[in-house]
Amino acid sequence: MDILRHLVLENPLSPCIVLGLVAVAAGLIWSRTGSRRALAVIVAAGGAAAVLAILSIAVETDEERVDRSLRIMAQAGARGDAEALIERISPQYGNAPAALSESTGGTSQGQTVSSRDSIVAVVRFGLGRVRVSAEDPAIRMGDQQATVTQTYRFSPAPGQQFALPPSHNYITWEATLAPDPDGQWRVRAAMAVRPERMTPEEAARQLHRALPRP
Repeated sequence: MDILRHLVLENPLSPCIVLGLVAVAAGLIWSRTGSRRALAVIVAAGGAAAVLAILSIAVETDEERVDRSLRIMAQAGARGDAEALIERISPQYGNAPAALSESTGGTSQGQTVSSRDSIVAVVRFGLGRVRVSAEDPAIRMGDQQATVTQTYRFSPAPGQQFALPPSHNYITWEATLAPDPDGQWRVRAAMAVRPERMTPEEAARQLHRALPRP
């Protein structure tokens, strides 16, 4: 069922190509023989391809919802819009299922998952001082949850004069997202995994150390 959903909704190009080849072959037969069966195949293949195209546009999959949420966060980080990014942090942040907490270095490794108030403070502090550009994410879908690995480049915000440690200009984060009651996919947990494992609070402390002293 998952394979069918993937083909129909997320990657309709492949079945559309197959249907197109079938229609072309049937068209050649019809042009030579005038066969009604061949004409029926042409109509059926064309109709099926049209239905697939409409479904892929009209129906938004969970993976597409996750990708949209990530793009909203990336755009917010790039322009320094802390509140827009905070809106994508779930009210249930820190209450990720056990499997999600483990994947992001949670309690299974003796580290505490951040509270939402703490992560909100980190976002406001960070985006007041840096701008963030995001690379393409790797999304792994599960049952009503997604694990995302994405690398971000950090640079000083306009008017800020400081230098981050070279090893921390690029930081790879792993986050877990899940749908909230309103259907929006939001972040439930996050942990830096490269160049070293650290919580958002630890990343904020590194940024604070890099700031010039008054």
